Amino acid sequence: MDSVSQVEQALKQLYSSTESGPRNAAQSWLLAVQQSQEAWELVWFLLEEHKSTEVQFFGASTLAVKIHKYWHEVAPESFDDLRLRLFKCIIDFAAVAVVRKLVLGKLCVAVRKAV
Repeated sequence: MDSVSQVEQALKQLYSSTESGPRNAAQSWLLAVQQSQEAWELVWFLLEEHKSTEVQFFGASTLAVKIHKYWHEVAPESFDDLRLRLFKCIIDFAAVAVVRKLVLGKLCVAVRKAV
C-alpha cells in the first residue's frame, strides 16, 4: 500500500530531520492522515509485525484517535468486527518483546474507547 510507505517516510522525517521545517511538515501531514477516512484501514497495515516500533506506535495512536474522535464514522454493523480486530491485535502485541509494549499500551487506550 502506497500510503503505508508515505507514512513510514513521514515518520522517518519527523524523527530524524534536524530542521524544523521538514519536521513540522511531516507532523502536519501525519495529523491529516489520522483524520482521514482512509486511516480506518491504514492502521492495520501500520500495525503489521514486521513494521518498526515507530510505525506501529503511529498506527496504534491513529487507531486510538479514530476511535476516540471519529467513532461516528464507523457503521454500527461494523462495530463488532472492529472490536474483534482490535482485540486480536492486542493479543498479538501482548505476546511480543517489551519494546512493543508501548504499542500495546496505545492499543489498550483504543479498546477502552471502543467498548
